[in-house]
Amino acid sequence: ATKIPSFELAGYLTTNGRKAESVICYETHAKATKADGTDFTEDQAQAFAASLAKENGVVCFASPSSVRGFDNILRVQENNLGRTLTPVAIGKTTMSEVLQYFPQCKVADSNSTSDLMSCAAAVLSELERDQK
Repeated sequence: ATKIPSFELAGYLTTNGRKAESVICYETHAKATKADGTDFTEDQAQAFAASLAKENGVVCFASPSSVRGFDNILRVQENNLGRTLTPVAIGKTTMSEVLQYFPQCKVADSNSTSDLMSCAAAVLSELERDQK
């Protein structure tokens, strides 16, 4: 599989008159772990995805790799999670990745976890109002 950086720094630097080469030094691997530290089985991950597909909710993403990991484990489109989950991204780069899997995305006002949580809380309030 082609490795895609969240921001193509080498290309940016090259277009701005600098000499740069892109080297991937690490790679994020998706692994779903339960609160007790044990790994989710494939069946457990699919059961969890099925439960997420049954009611409206919010999912927060703080990096493009977290979006890819979420999809790798829970298969957003296959399980129709875009119908029930509203994704909230910490910034525009993460939002771009979210939109590869979900039909829409809310984005925090700034790249901070506090703004991410504020945005998620606002979305949850909207969902609760809509359900009444």
